[in-house]
Amino acid sequence: MRQRIQWWVEQIGLLIVVAYFMVGDAPAFGSPEARLESIIAADRFDFIAWELEALGEKGAQASVPIQAYLDDTQRAQFVLDYLDRTRQLNRVDQEIDRIYSDPAIGDPESASLPRRADRDRLRSEVEQRRPTAEAIVQEQIASVLLEEGLATAGRIFPPVLARITPLPRMLILSPRDQIKRETGGSLSADLTVDRADTIEEEALTQLDKSALVTPIGGLALYPSMIIETPDLLFLLQVSAHEWVHHWLFLRPLGMDIMFAAQSGDVWTINETVASLVGDEIGIRTLKRFYPEIARRDYAFVYNPPSQLEDSGAAALPADPNAFNFNREMHQTRVQVDDYLAEAHALNTQADEAQQAGRVDEAESLRDEALAWIVKAEAYMEDRRKVFIENGYWIRKLNQAYFAFYGSYADQPGASGADPIGPAVRELRAKIPRVADFLNAVAPVTTLDELKQVLAQYP
Repeated sequence: MRQRIQWWVEQIGLLIVVAYFMVGDAPAFGSPEARLESIIAADRFDFIAWELEALGEKGAQASVPIQAYLDDTQRAQFVLDYLDRTRQLNRVDQEIDRIYSDPAIGDPESASLPRRADRDRLRSEVEQRRPTAEAIVQEQIASVLLEEGLATAGRIFPPVLARITPLPRMLILSPRDQIKRETGGSLSADLTVDRADTIEEEALTQLDKSALVTPIGGLALYPSMIIETPDLLFLLQVSAHEWVHHWLFLRPLGMDIMFAAQSGDVWTINETVASLVGDEIGIRTLKRFYPEIARRDYAFVYNPPSQLEDSGAAALPADPNAFNFNREMHQTRVQVDDYLAEAHALNTQADEAQQAGRVDEAESLRDEALAWIVKAEAYMEDRRKVFIENGYWIRKLNQAYFAFYGSYADQPGASGADPIGPAVRELRAKIPRVADFLNAVAPVTTLDELKQVLAQYP
């Protein structure tokens, strides 16, 4: 009983902190924020309802911890059985989609009836097992974190807490004349592609912003939100990734994100650190609790590339003629940055001319800036077609795409020539223990501070 009360006190305390940062002032009438709200209000994700449901479910699971009666082997098998049912469910969903897409099937509703019955049965089985599978994964990751020296008073704090759930779609905004992530929004998990495209177009026409609605693999709410997946390693890595965000939340590198724009040094450092450590902890959890699966399905984890390896910008594939996604995306980002730098500089000059009363000059400069923006956007569309031709189905490649994916700089690619990713990777390579690395970067919020820390490890 005492442990259960302590569990609820911890969760409610952390929820209050998260809620404090989630609630903001109402946007002023006619402001860009108000216009954005008018575009996406009907599609916003209901975080409060989700939190209440998630905490209720977690509390119920903690009161009857089925995993407490299982040994390590049984726990691992329970998770594998859960993932196998998830895999079967995905397969059935794909078969149903194909039936409805097949023009030769005149009555897809009748044709899909047996598979829809299978889908409903599997969905029920997945949901029955999910809370216990989550609890097992949480405890497995926490055990590895303890081994890594990340305990506080003998415990992992914040506790590892994750929920597998449909995730909101993220609306990413960026100015058109530079790649800079701005406040967007979290949208409904079942948002359709056509509605996403409409929102992006309205953001462009009404706000003059580059926009991207994109799925995500996890979100560091508390409990963290983890996308449903049959991939064991992905599940472990994303769960660990989101816990790193929780850990950083109580330190400058995490706190500063709450007060800063969704771009800049602190954002990229935070996401890169979480990606590096999350991947490492996920791999160690896999090797520790699922050694046979690791050797059979994930042999590459026993021979990982060096943290300093720049596979996107420098290293060549075995076949020099083969398409290398990271390298091609890196080159694309660098070229786009060059075009937009011209546009941004011209817009800055236009602002100065406007303030000085030189209206005609300001208008001419803005026209020149727009020409560079259009050139960059046309180039990105051409490059998107190249990626599609090589099997990478990118729905939209624009400034907002780079503003979002460029902040995950654990690997070269969408971050372009940004020096933050290489600096974080270099620092990680120089500090053997995960705990020491996290403690070294926790106070860091700028590139200059990162360089100062890096200089301490020659």
